Amino acid sequence: MASLVVITEDDAFAPAIRALSCAELAVTCVHVEEAVAAVRHDQPDILAVDTDSIRDAQSLIGALSLLTQARIVALAHQAWPGSRAAGEWRMAGADAVLPKPSGRASPTLAGPDGEAYARWFIAAAGHAAAGPAHEAAP
Repeated sequence: MASLVVITEDDAFAPAIRALSCAELAVTCVHVEEAVAAVRHDQPDILAVDTDSIRDAQSLIGALSLLTQARIVALAHQAWPGSRAAGEWRMAGADAVLPKPSGRASPTLAGPDGEAYARWFIAAAGHAAAGPAHEAAP
């Protein structure tokens, strides 16, 4: 089973991302203050940082990249793979960048979009120890 820790201050997004939990993916959401403790205790395969809700997300990503072997994923509304914003998050230390769902998709992440997100995280966990992160977005 792959494990995902999502660091977010967005109280509407946290339940939506927790809904991705399934037999193959365990999802935990924590606030910034709990991030280091969660990384050390849970030792997740993937850390996802909600860059839209965390003010100093670049510093957090940089620090976490030094602290853990987990794959670090930046979640941002404007950071589509290949975009300048995605490049900036990768320079900060993120292994991959995924666009954060917004609007009606954000509260539920239900249906095909949620399944695509879950599949991406499960696949990324399987590749966590291997080579560079794959950048394909759901």
